[in-house]
Amino acid sequence: MRPISPYIVIKVPKKDEIEMREKIGEIYIHPTFVWMTRNTQNGIIVNVSPEAKRIFPEAKEGHILLTHHFVQGSMLESERTKRFLIHEDEEFNYYNVIAKECNGQNNQSYAIWDGINITPHKDYVFFEKEMPYQSEDNYMDAESITDKLSAIKAEIMSLTKTGLTQQVIQAIQSKESEQMRLSQNMHKKEYLQYKVAFSNPSQNITQGSIVYALNIACNTEILFNGIEYRVVETRYIGAC
Repeated sequence: MRPISPYIVIKVPKKDEIEMREKIGEIYIHPTFVWMTRNTQNGIIVNVSPEAKRIFPEAKEGHILLTHHFVQGSMLESERTKRFLIHEDEEFNYYNVIAKECNGQNNQSYAIWDGINITPHKDYVFFEKEMPYQSEDNYMDAESITDKLSAIKAEIMSLTKTGLTQQVIQAIQSKESEQMRLSQNMHKKEYLQYKVAFSNPSQNITQGSIVYALNIACNTEILFNGIEYRVVETRYIGAC
């Protein structure tokens, strides 16, 4: 299969997709509960179009391409959204992956792995998931805030069932104030510190260095070889 520019064709073992989507260790998870959250997000490069080679010269046949989870789409037969699936055989699914922002689609090619090193596309930088120290007043990641908001909501619901005494009312008001503060914090836009895990040689961003990036653009995560990284578009890095 020869992709038309600017695409890269990858193949993903079907067994890897099934295991990633339906199991956590030995525990079976029905696909309904993991919609597009447990895609493998990587595949073996089969072919690279001429335009993709120009844009992303590090990508070569046989390398592993790390991708956006939209590439594989939903796993549910009733809600199949594999619009990038172009072929399948008994062993593999084959996907067309775009290598640059085009026709209203974001670049879906995050990085390649050559068996030793991860090299991001020039449009992306990989950060370590854990951030350098940030004051709690300035930052909590979106996942932590969401969990905290859910816990507060449960606490408020529990309090309302105990009878509205003056103390209970004050406790509920306090919880509601905390909810508002956390919600405002989650939507606060600011440049915060992140540690670079991998960068493209053309970016002049040193691996292991600390950079400032827009916080709301740093919530995309990818799991590869047992390690989680933040994937961030280069344009959201403000200083290094």
